[in-house]
Amino acid sequence: MKKILFLILTLALLVNVSGADIGYIVKDTSNPDPVFTSLIDDLGFSYELIDDSAIASTDFSDYEILLVGDERIDNIPVDDYKTLIVNPDYYESWSSSTGSTSRNDAYVTDVDIPVTEGIPGYFSPYVTCSGSICPRIHYLSGQKYSAHPVIITDDSSEYIIATKEDPRRVFFGAVETDYWSSYTDNLFKNSIDWLMNIDINDPPVIDDYSPSDSIIEILIGNSQDFSVDASDEDSEITINWLVNGSNSGTGESYNFPGEELGNFNITAVVSDGEFELFQEWELHVLDYSDFTCSQLAGYKCGSDEICNGDIFQASDGECCSIQCSEKPPEFEKIKDRHNISSQIELEIREPTKSSFDLGEIIDSEIYLKNKAGKTLDFEIKVYFYDIIDDEIIEEYRESAILQKDKGKTFYPEFEIPEDINEQSRYALFVKAIGDDDEDYYSEDYVLFNINRKVYDISIVDVEVLETSIKCDDYVELIIKTENLGIRDQDVVVRVTNSELGINIESEEFKLEKYGEDSKETSFLTIKIPEDAEKGKYFLDIRAVFSNRNVIEKTEINLDACSEETENIPSNISEEPEPELIKLESFQETETSEETEEDSYSWLFNTIILVSAFLVAVLFVLLYLLVAAFFK
Repeated sequence: MKKILFLILTLALLVNVSGADIGYIVKDTSNPDPVFTSLIDDLGFSYELIDDSAIASTDFSDYEILLVGDERIDNIPVDDYKTLIVNPDYYESWSSSTGSTSRNDAYVTDVDIPVTEGIPGYFSPYVTCSGSICPRIHYLSGQKYSAHPVIITDDSSEYIIATKEDPRRVFFGAVETDYWSSYTDNLFKNSIDWLMNIDINDPPVIDDYSPSDSIIEILIGNSQDFSVDASDEDSEITINWLVNGSNSGTGESYNFPGEELGNFNITAVVSDGEFELFQEWELHVLDYSDFTCSQLAGYKCGSDEICNGDIFQASDGECCSIQCSEKPPEFEKIKDRHNISSQIELEIREPTKSSFDLGEIIDSEIYLKNKAGKTLDFEIKVYFYDIIDDEIIEEYRESAILQKDKGKTFYPEFEIPEDINEQSRYALFVKAIGDDDEDYYSEDYVLFNINRKVYDISIVDVEVLETSIKCDDYVELIIKTENLGIRDQDVVVRVTNSELGINIESEEFKLEKYGEDSKETSFLTIKIPEDAEKGKYFLDIRAVFSNRNVIEKTEINLDACSEETENIPSNISEEPEPELIKLESFQETETSEETEEDSYSWLFNTIILVSAFLVAVLFVLLYLLVAAFFK
C-alpha cells in the first residue's frame, strides 16, 4: 500500500496540471533559486517547478513562458517556446561562441525595448566582488544568429543580454543571482514582462517648468505664475498644485496671488495613476524694503533727475516706479518769474531739432495768444541760455498789444558763437507777461546741444602791413587761422588775384583740434606788378585742408605809379633844370681822376720792363755756368 501511495505522489510531481504562468525548470524542485522566485512573486505571476527528469513528459505549451537557470540541464526546448535563458550553455542557437568577463561594466544599446525600461546607459550588473570571488558575466560572441543586442560589454560585439522573436526569447548572461544589483533585478523582471507581452507602464516626465529658479521672491501685491510641461507615453496624466501641502489648483499652470507676506512651498504633483513626479519651489512674499531698487525694476534718480511716478522706499533708498526724467533747469539768472497762467498761451514752435552746429543761426518761431477776457499789453523776452554755466548768452525783447483771443508770432534769431563751449547744455527760454501783471504770465523753454564740426577751419584775421601801395611794391600780409573742428588738420594758406597775377601759398602747417594748439599765424609777401594801374583790388585769401577750403576777401588800394605824371598847364613856365650844372661838375672831377690814373699806369709798366730784363740776365749767367762745368 505504501509503495502505491509513493508512486502516485511521484507521478503527480511529474505531470503539470496547475496551468501556472511560468514553467521554471530545475534539477531539484526543493531548491529553486530564491532570487528568481522572489522577483516572480513581486511581479504577481505564478510559477511551476518542473523537475528536469520530467522534461520529456511535460507539455510546455501549458505555460506562458519558460525559465531556465544556471544549471546543467539538457534537452530543454528553449527555441520552441518563449523562454528566459539565464544559462550560457544554451548559446548555440544565438551565436557561434560565448565568453565571460570579470569586468563589472555593462552598457545599454537599445533604449526603446521595454527590457531596458528604467536602466541607465551605463551600470554594474553585480553589486561587488565578495572576497576573492568575482562573479563572471557571460556574453555571446563570434557570429550572431538573429540575436538582437540589448545589453553589451565595452565591446559592442559582446552581448550580455540579447533577444529573439518568433517566439520571444531572452538570453541573460548575468547568471550569478547572489550578486545582482537592483538594475539586474529590474532587467530580469522587465524580461519576464516582455516575454509575457505585457505593456510596461512608463512613468510621466516633466519636460519643462517655470520659473526655472527654485527660490522665488516677489513683492507683496504682485502675483507669480507657475507652470509645468509634462508628458507620458502611455498614460493620461494629472497635475495638482499644492500650497504648503494644501490643494490649490489643477492643470498645467497656477497663479499665486501674493496678497500676504510670508514664506510658501509651491508643489506641482504630476501623476499617471501609478507614478508621481514632484516639482517644488520656495516662494517668499516680501515688502518693498526687502528689495533693492533694481530688483523692483525701479529707477534711482540722480541729482539732476526727478521722479514723475510713484516713489517707494527700497532697501537701498528711494526708488522711482518709472524712468527718471531730466530735472528742469532752474534758470537762476532769469528774474521776475511767476506761476504759469492758463489765460496765456505760449508755444515754442521752432526750433524743433535737438542740436545745432557752431556758427549756425537759430531760427525760432514763438506763438503768443491772449486768452484773457480783455486786451493786454505784452512784453516778451527770449533768452539764449547756457544751462551748465547758468548764464545768459543773448537776449531778445519785443512787445505787443493783443486783444482778447488774438495771437501773434515772433521770429527771434540767435547766432551761435564760434568759441562757445560745445560741452555745455543750452536752452531757448521764453517768458511773456501781460500788463506787467503776474496773473497773466507764462513761460516755456526748449533744450538743445551744440556740436562742433569735424572739419571747420576759420580765417580769423588778415592784416596788410603797408598803408601806401604802388606798382612794383612788395606787400606783406599777416594771416591768422584757427581750427574750430574736432580733428587735427594739415592746412595751406593761399593768396590769389587774377588781375594782378598773384598766386602764392604758404608751406603746409598743422592745426591741432580746437582747444589745443589750434591757431597759426602765416606771413606771406606779394609783389605788385610794374604795370599795375591805380585802383581798388580784392585779394582771395584761402585756407585749404582735407579737400576743402574757406575763403575771405581782403581789399587793397593801389596808388598811382611815379611815371604816371599829370599834365602841367601852359601858363606856368618851367625853371632851368639844375641837373645840367651837376653834370658838368661831375665831368670835371672825372677828368682830374683820369690824369692821376694815367701816372700810376706808367710807373707800373716801367717796373714790369725792368723785372723782365733782370730775369733774362739771370738765365744767361746760369747757362754760362753750366757750360763751363761740363767742359
